[in-house]
Amino acid sequence: AAHAGALDTAPGVRLEARRMLADDRARAASLRFYRQWLGADRVQDMDPDPSWFPDATGEDAVGGRVADLKAAFLAEFDLFVAHAAWERGTLDALLTSRTGFVSPLTAPLYGVTYDPSVDPVATVITPSGQAGEFFEVALQEVALPPEQRAGALTRGAFLAAHSFALQPRPVSRGVFVRQRLLCVDTVAPPEGVPSLDDPTTTTWTTNRERYAAHTADPACAGCHTAIDGVGFAFEHYDALGGWRATDNGAPVDASGALHETDVDGPVDDAVELLEVLAASRQSYDCAVTQVMRYGLHHSTPDPDAQAALQGRFWASGGDLPRLLEDFVASPAFRTIRSPAEEEAP
Repeated sequence: AAHAGALDTAPGVRLEARRMLADDRARAASLRFYRQWLGADRVQDMDPDPSWFPDATGEDAVGGRVADLKAAFLAEFDLFVAHAAWERGTLDALLTSRTGFVSPLTAPLYGVTYDPSVDPVATVITPSGQAGEFFEVALQEVALPPEQRAGALTRGAFLAAHSFALQPRPVSRGVFVRQRLLCVDTVAPPEGVPSLDDPTTTTWTTNRERYAAHTADPACAGCHTAIDGVGFAFEHYDALGGWRATDNGAPVDASGALHETDVDGPVDDAVELLEVLAASRQSYDCAVTQVMRYGLHHSTPDPDAQAALQGRFWASGGDLPRLLEDFVASPAFRTIRSPAEEEAP
């Protein structure tokens, strides 16, 4: 096509992009972007306390519970992306769909049943990194509890990767959502802030109370009001991503709030938070920014091209495959500026 000159125009590039996006290999290639954007690649860093798996052995090998759980989380994330970003194909589905893909290991975390008498919708086999060993994850499609789960960020890959060994990390979860879904940068904390692990700083019953003590510090409140307002909304999810109604015997308070966004206001929990973000123009614009950063390999896309793509994405209702098509047909992807053009007044 290039040799014939078919890629010399935006319509020609768009036609070729549409053909390529219809190929299953496009979905497989896109997983690298979705894993990075939504943090699923960080699941390899999860390191739960051994008390979660008191009978576990060989944690790094196939058959080790932690290693198997990492493989299951990543497999279900990939299948969910295929469903939400390609079959349904919208940002709304990516953020709010209740369709789940569970294995025998993950089903209990989500409060659903894996039925061994039903054939799986997919069996994912991946190398373990050790010679001759492979992870084999059988996945069934289920409807997740609608009041507990919505979209990619209430699944184990995100939640377990943003937890300490025993407790979730609301600051990490809040910063991630603000940066990745709203494109709001977070400033570094000031020097001299006491560690959350310092037992002399506060007494607390729940994980939320522990972090709220920092928010009350005037040196921290400026940033943490916005960060914790998002992060606390995920308090119903424990260090592995399982649902919890209580924390250390006390009822979980998962209320939060959005600040410094186009949809500011209180939210009851993560499900409501994600439903609000699914209607936010800022989150739609941020999705475009993330695609451009990934596709262009730099963090400062051309503002005019970016604004044009953001307008098209919003008007399309958040059509994700269409966004990829629009992006590669745009001047930002098809052209570069020469040094002389960069220096021109």
